[in-house]
Amino acid sequence: MPETDFYKTFYKMWVDTTAKMIEGTMRHPLFTQGMGQALEGSVEMKKALDSLVENSLHQMQWPTPKDYASLAKKVHELEERVNALERGNHKKAKVLRG
Repeated sequence: MPETDFYKTFYKMWVDTTAKMIEGTMRHPLFTQGMGQALEGSVEMKKALDSLVENSLHQMQWPTPKDYASLAKKVHELEERVNALERGNHKKAKVLRG
């Protein structure tokens, strides 16, 4: 057996064994429970940081991400109305107006 074949065989065995170990670990209830708790904690931290940023920006009287999202939505709705009017679709423009 050439030396390179030995290393290829060894490497394949190592990859297969490691993959099985990792898969077994990831399927273990304690691992999945811990990952779930970590994810929940991350979500809570993200909410707290978002709230902190929102409050800080509001106190400085700067636009918040929610303000930008609301503005973008209004601009999009206005563009749709203008496009509908330009196409002569007055019924659609009235529907879009609300």
